[in-house]
Amino acid sequence: MSYAKLDSEIIGSSLCAYGPDVVGCWSIVLSQEDQFGITSASPRLLQMVFAASGMTREDAERIWAIFTSPDPESKSKTFEGRRLIPSGDGRWVIVTHDDYAKKHRAEARQSVVRQAVAKFRAREHRDLCQCGSEATSAIGGKLLCDECASRPE
Repeated sequence: MSYAKLDSEIIGSSLCAYGPDVVGCWSIVLSQEDQFGITSASPRLLQMVFAASGMTREDAERIWAIFTSPDPESKSKTFEGRRLIPSGDGRWVIVTHDDYAKKHRAEARQSVVRQAVAKFRAREHRDLCQCGSEATSAIGGKLLCDECASRPE
């Protein structure tokens, strides 16, 4: 089973100018990609998936041509803005896979760092007993944990 994250930037993509059927088909292509950005999707698969909506073989081939043709409006200039190039074994390479994989790894890394910093700051600002445990009471102006508070002086 594969998993593909759909980037929110797709909303501003030149792909959207082609209409919702093209964007829907692109999500199918992405859902079939492996960890290296190779997809086993094909025009035939698109037609089978969208057959209930009346997509014909010609529709699927027209949409596939959009994915494999140069797009002068594409933000990615790699391979003239093509989204797919043949891998040579009947499958297709998603041209921007590495770019988005790097972006999402960086975002994940930032999230981990933010969580660690927040945890550190919370620990740094909590009230501590002289033994280093979390203080639960104040006795005689001293912050003490339950264990230290129960000890006779």
